[in-house]
Amino acid sequence: MKNLNYDVINDLNESSLSVILDGTFTCVHAREFQKFILPLASSWDLYMDLKGVDKMDITGINILVGIHETARKANRSIKLNISTQSNVHRLMELTQMDRRLNISKVTV
Repeated sequence: MKNLNYDVINDLNESSLSVILDGTFTCVHAREFQKFILPLASSWDLYMDLKGVDKMDITGINILVGIHETARKANRSIKLNISTQSNVHRLMELTQMDRRLNISKVTV
């Protein structure tokens, strides 16, 4: 099973960050990321690129919802970028999170 890797890039904008994720976004690997990202969500607008995420479970979805709620309460925004060909895209549709979260779908 692959780890969850992530990089944060400052967009040379005082209010936004890009977060690029790669690997497995499941209960095994996601808690460390949650501890890292929640403080950022309350201080920055986030663009999260999930195209490199090959597997996600309900823990990953719950963390994305938590990030969304944290950002909303702080008057910040979060946008998710996912591949339409991915298991993550199918999971978002099945759970109807694609209706709740701000998702940009990209064909790869």
